[in-house]
Amino acid sequence: MKKSFMAFAVLFLFAVQMNAQLDVSVNPIGILFNSYDVSVENGFSENFGVELTVGLSTSKYSIDDEDISSTGFGTRLMAKYYLSPSKGLDRFNIGAYLRYGSNKFEDGTDEVSNTRIAGGFYLGYKIVSSKKIFFEIGFGVGKAFTNSYSVDGEEVVDGADYPILNIDATGKFAVGYRF
Repeated sequence: MKKSFMAFAVLFLFAVQMNAQLDVSVNPIGILFNSYDVSVENGFSENFGVELTVGLSTSKYSIDDEDISSTGFGTRLMAKYYLSPSKGLDRFNIGAYLRYGSNKFEDGTDEVSNTRIAGGFYLGYKIVSSKKIFFEIGFGVGKAFTNSYSVDGEEVVDGADYPILNIDATGKFAVGYRF
């Protein structure tokens, strides 16, 4: 799985180099909560773009005098169709997404981890200024194909057994620059 993802990422970045329009963005609110997301969108035409987002998160907190640390990694691939762009890859867009996420929580005694693979549909809006700075907001909903929880390496919950756990949601609130 990781080798396939890396091969796809290399091909995506190679394709990005072949096109003149490239949008790079970050989630400014996530930074406040130790979640760092970077997105790169490559335009293949005036109406169609493919976006790759990579996110890392880390935090430490206490519950009843117990210190807990959490780390996470996620990636999302989105294909977006822009309905009536005025500056190329801007304004209303619809699309589909696939995403992978892995999170780990440790308290010094136990390690709880979650792995999730999901896909769904997306709706968003992007505003691009004359200085190539843009703001984007969007929301997607879909289904988790894999959603497993394990404690110390032993699976304890398979999300397939609980349909409500398989509802997936994704969002985007980003500020970026168009190259």
